[in-house]
Amino acid sequence: MIETAVHITKRRNPSGKMCYTVRWFQDGHYRGHACGLHKETAYEYRRQKRWELKQGISDDICAVSWERFVAEHVANIPGKNRGDLVRQTLHQFGEMFHPSGPHAVSFGMVEEFQRRLRILKEGNGGKLLSPHTINSKLRRLKHALNMAVERRYIRRNPMGKRLRFEPVEEMDPVQVPDEWKQAVLDACPTLTWKAFLYLLTTTGCRRGEILGLEWERVHLDGAFIRLTKTKTKRVRLQPLVPSALDLLGRLYADAPKMVDGGREVPKEPLVFRALKFNVHREFNRIRDRATLGDGSPLPFFRMKDLRSTAGTDAADEQFSEFNVASFLGHSDSKVTAKHYIKRKLDAKRQIAEALASKLNIA
Repeated sequence: MIETAVHITKRRNPSGKMCYTVRWFQDGHYRGHACGLHKETAYEYRRQKRWELKQGISDDICAVSWERFVAEHVANIPGKNRGDLVRQTLHQFGEMFHPSGPHAVSFGMVEEFQRRLRILKEGNGGKLLSPHTINSKLRRLKHALNMAVERRYIRRNPMGKRLRFEPVEEMDPVQVPDEWKQAVLDACPTLTWKAFLYLLTTTGCRRGEILGLEWERVHLDGAFIRLTKTKTKRVRLQPLVPSALDLLGRLYADAPKMVDGGREVPKEPLVFRALKFNVHREFNRIRDRATLGDGSPLPFFRMKDLRSTAGTDAADEQFSEFNVASFLGHSDSKVTAKHYIKRKLDAKRQIAEALASKLNIA
């Protein structure tokens, strides 16, 4: 077998910068792959291509149209809302650049897409897109191109690691004081709402995890719940404190029953089925109705802040970030430290004062 030569060609683009392309002869045709401005990328691609040709591996990249790729990718995304957001982003990219397929997407297109998003306004004459919205669109596009690599529609993601996302100002998680939590629990109109918010407060679970909890997953004898509908797709056991057991026991006693297999079970398998709709709106009403000890209304906070407060309170009790991440159901403790543990200004002030105590300013 005659070894096919794989070489690198160089040319300057209109701006004067050097561009690199890997070329080789295969199946009676000269083929090439543009590696852009990065010399190291071209040499790495040449090494990989030489190995593939030596092993007799053919280039099995399958070119598909952009419309077919979008339809195939969206069909494999769980959840209608998430699928609609991804479809909207990919259609927006396709309308701007009209690529013949994912193989035609270049890094320059993505850069231009990001630039146009910066000057794009929401709706008709609305405000500019926020950096968070722009980053969300870019991440959806990057994930779609990663899946194109997996399906062998493209060799590598043109976005790579070179794209710089929009800078976003990080906000410290809100820490809800115990007085606010108690006021909200006291203002709950029903036992179902009180049990729901109490579980959010004491277990640190996500809202959807509690709303999707089924009675067969509640183990009152073992004092724990088995969470199956989790964000990380992992089954997780979460302990229950005695007060939570009492609330769930009262809910179970009040739930309508039916006979199934010779035993009594609740007719409705979901524990909090009554709260599945308009949960945010009703929570806002409860929070607005609650008052502090002096009669003043509660400041604004979100239902999600109960979860971040659980992480911060656990960290304040000297539990390690690993244990707090396990409690909150995170696969990485870095996510817990960044988004769910409030960075205290007082702790930073103590460090500054400790450093200042070593100096003498006249």
